[in-house]
Parts: sequence; structure tokens; C-alpha cells
Amino acid sequence: MDYKIRWATCGDSKELGYVHANSWKVAYKDIISDKVLDEITLEKRKNVLKKQ
Repeated sequence: MDYKIRWATCGDSKELGYVHANSWKVAYKDIISDKVLDEITLEKRKNVLKKQ
């Protein structure tokens, strides 16, 4: 299998948002309240990443 490393683009915002939202929910479970973690959604992360 070949891999290509490249800079992320705005077109990657959905995938990056998914990774970011879910990694926080797993990594910080029982550390940060579920109420806060429930606010970290794919849609919100995707929108933030598109702006960067």
C-alpha cells in the first residue's frame, strides 16, 4: 500500500472534523463532562476547520 503525505485543504474539513470530534470524545471521556463533549460535533468542527 502506498501513502502520500500532503497538506490538508478545505476539502478535507469533513474528515478532519470527524477525527477531531471523535478523538476528543474518546480521549477526554470521564475527564470532561459529557455535556461539554456532546457539544463537540462533526458539523461544528467542520465549519471551524473550513474557516482556517
